[in-house]
Amino acid sequence: MFKKIKISLFSIALLSTFSLATVTAEAEDAVETSLPTVRAAESIDDWMPDKTLQRMVADKYTGGDVSLLTPEILAGESIQWDIGQGYPEDDELLTVVDFTGMEKLDFFNISVTNTNFEETLDNIVKTANNLKYLHFYDNLNLTLPNGLDFSKLNMAEQVFFWDCFYTPKTITLDQNNYSDFSKSYDELGLLNLSGNVVERSIYEDDNYVPVSESNPQFSYAYTPSTNDVSFSFDPEAAGIVYDTDLAGKTFTNDDSQLESEPFIRLTVDSPENENKIDGDIFLHLNFEYLVAKTESSVIAKYGMYDAAGNWVSLADDVITPGLIGTDYTTTQKIIAGYTFVKVIGEPTGKYAEEDVTVTYVYKKKPSTPSEPNNPDTPGSVPDEVLLPVWRAYNFGDGDHLYTTSRDEYDWIVGLGWQAEGIAFHSVTPAYENALPVYRLYNPNSGEHFYTLSKAEYEAVAAEGWNKEGIGYYMVPENLGYAIYRVFNPNATGPGSHLFTKSREEADWLISLGWEDEGIAFYSAR
Repeated sequence: MFKKIKISLFSIALLSTFSLATVTAEAEDAVETSLPTVRAAESIDDWMPDKTLQRMVADKYTGGDVSLLTPEILAGESIQWDIGQGYPEDDELLTVVDFTGMEKLDFFNISVTNTNFEETLDNIVKTANNLKYLHFYDNLNLTLPNGLDFSKLNMAEQVFFWDCFYTPKTITLDQNNYSDFSKSYDELGLLNLSGNVVERSIYEDDNYVPVSESNPQFSYAYTPSTNDVSFSFDPEAAGIVYDTDLAGKTFTNDDSQLESEPFIRLTVDSPENENKIDGDIFLHLNFEYLVAKTESSVIAKYGMYDAAGNWVSLADDVITPGLIGTDYTTTQKIIAGYTFVKVIGEPTGKYAEEDVTVTYVYKKKPSTPSEPNNPDTPGSVPDEVLLPVWRAYNFGDGDHLYTTSRDEYDWIVGLGWQAEGIAFHSVTPAYENALPVYRLYNPNSGEHFYTLSKAEYEAVAAEGWNKEGIGYYMVPENLGYAIYRVFNPNATGPGSHLFTKSREEADWLISLGWEDEGIAFYSAR
């Protein structure tokens, strides 16, 4: 009859090498002189600046007399400090900030029991390089409350965890230290150590005599998702590993295990009393890795909707990749036999994590046009969707206001503006062929500006104009009457732009030196 006592022995002998700082002095050439050479004694503050550390080391070697402490006294020696174990003089180590001077020793050792050691460990990492043995006892949640940062433990030659409580911890990896899952741990140098994680099962007979033992090896496994990878250490895992080249790319299952085991070997003794965990000590490390995308795409589509509402492509999609957060711009195409109707989405903007789609919608030109631009031939826009656009003129500064609001029109005429009546017609936003015309206001000059182009709207706003949203809605070319836009290059205030349905008015202003800016949009009447 055999019984099996399972001791989860995560032995980690942190087999790192470390550089012991050595000081070499160049031999001085002998110089004949009648006077002996006199050297000033080096102050202890120069080679061991921390006063608490001076006193603690002096207690070990010079009976507490700091003035007698020299590097020569420490040469070839070692010190052991036991923190949290009833030795107040050792607990003072927690107040030491600078461990410079410890390199004069051969090495030093520290054991810690149920005492927060994180800040002291940080100070040792920054200012010492010859910590040999580092021992942790009992509850790691008290000793290292923020988890095991192996990059700090690496500076010790060997690290041991004795009789530790069950302590799940989380380590967060970022692209600075872990960006390629296809590499082994040795290749990554993530922890700068080598070693094995083993679960050792010891089989004993009825007399508790060991008869055999098994040392299975385990690897790491992680499960990927689109842009958030959960990476968990599990000694019972099957070891399926996924491989990727760069952050943000698609993960593929390559059904293999990492070439080398994780770096840390934990040496754990079985508990000494019933208050500890019953013989099985586990250290769980959960690696969470956010894969940050750096690129996405903007997809510009060009087509029309048929009578059934199905999308019909009229030109190849234009796919433009770019860095997330940078600007993009899409452009409208001229497609023979079709008229542009509207754009769905933002023609300009910034690349986002998800791909952006901008859809340019067109409509087939009729084979027998109704010639709506001929004043003698009415357009085909239903009367019930028509809205008049009123025009008012400011004699003081030359500005024109165009509005579909009769209340706004009457109010501004009441302020002294000249009423110029209905300039042209817009349509209700519910009309299927409605195209938005955007309105902006210049707070410096008082001028209003109107444009069918969302890109121009954004560009003008970037120059300091206030966005006022959609001023009114116009119609496609095949349904409307041209509204001309002219620009006064000599204007120093408002009134630099004029919008008119009258070709004669536009030509007259052009003859006076205004610039012809073509057709701004199309009126429904």
